[in-house]
Amino acid sequence: MSLVNYINNVLCECGLGVNQSKVFKTSPGEKWSFLGFSYENGTIDISEISKQKLKKKMRRKARALVRWRKRKNLPYERAAVAFIRHFNKKLYANDATDQITWCRWYFPVINTSEGLGEIDEYMQQCLRYIATEKQNGAKYRFKYSDMKKLGYVTLVNSYYKYKNSKKVS
Repeated sequence: MSLVNYINNVLCECGLGVNQSKVFKTSPGEKWSFLGFSYENGTIDISEISKQKLKKKMRRKARALVRWRKRKNLPYERAAVAFIRHFNKKLYANDATDQITWCRWYFPVINTSEGLGEIDEYMQQCLRYIATEKQNGAKYRFKYSDMKKLGYVTLVNSYYKYKNSKKVS
């Protein structure tokens, strides 16, 4: 009996099943993804699918907030703060709740900040879109320092603070 069959049998005995459309086999050394993580040559990062899902949520939220801001004739800061607040809840640990957030799920496992940097960059693009409604060079009138004043926190910075706090403990 192969290891794959053995695992499937054990899962079946526990009343669980495997979605065969999501199963794929790789050769040793090939990149693979599992539960939102990707692994390649000793590097554990956020999977492409997880990054794309979060980016789509950010894009939809940014567009909705721009529409809301126009409809209510509000300053861009209100919409940007709402965007930051929404994603801070999703990304960062909150002592008031026991929700699984990105930092609780990914930070203990990943060993690179590459995927986090990609998400940070996209979030900054969304914030610039909310502020300027532009997708070109004019969007850079909304500076990184302005984002930080509104409460923006980078995932990369938070990740390294987390890693450094674990080294001290």
